[in-house]
Parts: sequence; C-alpha cells; structure tokens
Amino acid sequence: MSGLLDMLTQHVDQSTVNQIGNQIGTDPNTTQRAVAAALPTLFGAMAQHASTPNGETEIHQAVTSAPADGATPAPSAGGNGGLLSRILGPHEQQATQTVAQSSGINTQQAAKVLMYLAPIAVAVLARHHAQQPQTTQQPGGLASVLRSAAESMGGPNAASTGGLGSVLGHIFG
Repeated sequence: MSGLLDMLTQHVDQSTVNQIGNQIGTDPNTTQRAVAAALPTLFGAMAQHASTPNGETEIHQAVTSAPADGATPAPSAGGNGGLLSRILGPHEQQATQTVAQSSGINTQQAAKVLMYLAPIAVAVLARHHAQQPQTTQQPGGLASVLRSAAESMGGPNAASTGGLGSVLGHIFG
C-alpha cells in the first residue's frame, strides 16, 4: 500500500495545499488540518461506496477513464453527477461533515476541499490500477485497496493510526 501513498504524496504537496487554502479562504495550518482530515475520509468513503456493486462500478469507471500518467487533474465539481458525487455516492454528505468537524472548517469549505482532492484521489487510483490491475479488477478488489489506503492514513474508521502523520510529514515536512 505504500506505493499508493507514495503516489498520493506526489500529488498533494505544499503547492496543492496552498491552492486549496486560497480556494477555501483559510490559513496554511487550517488547510493542512483540512487536507489531513479529508484524505483518509475520502478514501474511507470511497471504500464504503465501492463495497456495493453499483458503487464499485461507478468508482471503477472513474478510475479507468482517468489518465494514469501522473498528471494532476483539475478540481471536480460536486453535486449533480459530479465526480465527487459519483465516487462517494450516498456517503458524500457524511464525508463532508466528518472533514468539517475534524478540521474546524465549515461544511462548505469541507465540500470544496473534497472536490479539490477527489480528482487527485482518482488519478492516484488510476495510476495504481495501471501498475497493478489485478488488485482492482477482482470483485471487491477496489474496495479493499481503498479501505487499506484509508487505514494506512489513520482514517476515521481505521484499525491503524499514525500512517497519515508519516504521509503528511512527507508532504509538509
């Protein structure tokens, strides 16, 4: 799973955090807390959505249609069938509230953070899928990869903690 987290750190650097902060109107520390809360929440919510047949199909379609060349995609638009809505499904509102509560920002700001990070998460998964398709093509494989990523980052429902600290240490350290 470290390969997936390494790919994530390539996409979410200090420049990305600064761009997110400019979009949501927060200082760098608050933005870092929001990103730290959003990444495991995003992967965890995607794992929950991918654990259903329809959700797995929606996320798999997003992953296989995303460029796997390492390019950082533009932020997505949420709602009305946007990427964030497709990859989180019914878990979008819960994810937004979790990020807001965990980081001290409001729900509108949290939604923007998730919208900004969603295409990055999909690009990282696309790259992972291109390198290790067997892990995402088997039934339940995508949910398993996502769940492992969320746990490695110390997500809200993760069995392990501390993984996100090391990931963010690479990003912000």
